[in-house]
Amino acid sequence: MTITSIDATDETLIATGMVFARAAVFDDYFGHEDDGRTAAWAEAIQKYNLDRADLLNAVTTFYAGTPGGRLSIGELIRLARQSRQDTAMRREHDERAKRGITTGLTPITATTTPDTQLGGLPIAGADGDPVWAAYDINNAINHDCPTCKEPAGGACVNTRNDQARKIPCLARMRL
Repeated sequence: MTITSIDATDETLIATGMVFARAAVFDDYFGHEDDGRTAAWAEAIQKYNLDRADLLNAVTTFYAGTPGGRLSIGELIRLARQSRQDTAMRREHDERAKRGITTGLTPITATTTPDTQLGGLPIAGADGDPVWAAYDINNAINHDCPTCKEPAGGACVNTRNDQARKIPCLARMRL
């Protein structure tokens, strides 16, 4: 196969090669060099702007939890996006801790009612313009919400006041 153009950066191509090298440690299928497959996977990865660390973490996560499984590009991307999200959350938590903020939750008081849509947590400020990245968690955006009944593709709504939610209902993220 002759590859004339690849829609991926050199960094993504190198990271994809490293993905195959790590996968080959776990799975003999990846032990054979294939420029076409490397290019195709790199182009798919490029669309998500995933970095090397998240991609390599995704490979290890996959093989640690899937005995005898074969890593697909879709599963690699899903796990790498989850790794990126986990890393961002850890960084945010660490930054908040440095500033002396120990929790993002509002203390329960007589005026704070636990939100059943959010697992009973008293999360203040959950209503407002949707934060679409939150709806990417477990592909929640692609599922109808069993709690507030919003269809796939739309933001959840607060069942008490019909306002849009910044984040999806907990049940929707678990689908």
